Amino acid sequence: MYKVTVFEKVLGKLEANMYSFDDKIEMIKFTALRENEGAMVVMNISLKLTV
Repeated sequence: MYKVTVFEKVLGKLEANMYSFDDKIEMIKFTALRENEGAMVVMNISLKLTV
């Protein structure tokens, strides 16, 4: 699972919205779209390691 936090100004206030994606390609498309709109995007990709 891929998690994305989008920070943007709405009516003069900074808001943070979190989104989850199962598909990496959809997450990348969403991130690029939001960055082009001027939002700051933070991606959290967690990998599980098995030993």
